[in-house]
Amino acid sequence: DKAEAELTKLIEKNQPFETKLFGYHQLSNFYPYQGKYRKAMNVFDKIVEFHLQENDTARALVDQLR
Repeated sequence: DKAEAELTKLIEKNQPFETKLFGYHQLSNFYPYQGKYRKAMNVFDKIVEFHLQENDTARALVDQLR
């Protein structure tokens, strides 16, 4: 899928932290729309991991509750 390919470019290893986080947030909205609920849950987990790496427990909690 073309949209998924564009969004996954945002989460490549060479991307800065904020770009990756933005990409993961976009994928977390995209996957449920496509019916890919398991992938969406994996993306949510990754978002929480990113926030915890930055010691931002408040945002980790908010994204975990989504």
